[in-house]
Amino acid sequence: MSAPSKITAIRHAVSALHAAADDGAGTRRYAEALQEAAEAIDALVAADEDYDQARDRWLRVPGDHRSFEEAREAWARRAAALARIKGGAA
Repeated sequence: MSAPSKITAIRHAVSALHAAADDGAGTRRYAEALQEAAEAIDALVAADEDYDQARDRWLRVPGDHRSFEEAREAWARRAAALARIKGGAA
């Protein structure tokens, strides 16, 4: 079971900020940057869960090449999502 996260609270805060951002362009840009960050976090969490599931399938039957390939592809998606969070390339 995964640990509880603060992502839901972050998403609510971003939504509230976005709604209040009509008072200036700077605030709007900040709200949009936070929204982009929240989306990147969502993508990383999803990619990590996909990788965990793919890895578990492969580890149950290590000789299954298809499961191995799926785990490698999921690893690459997770690496790309993490790079997006870090602001770099995978």
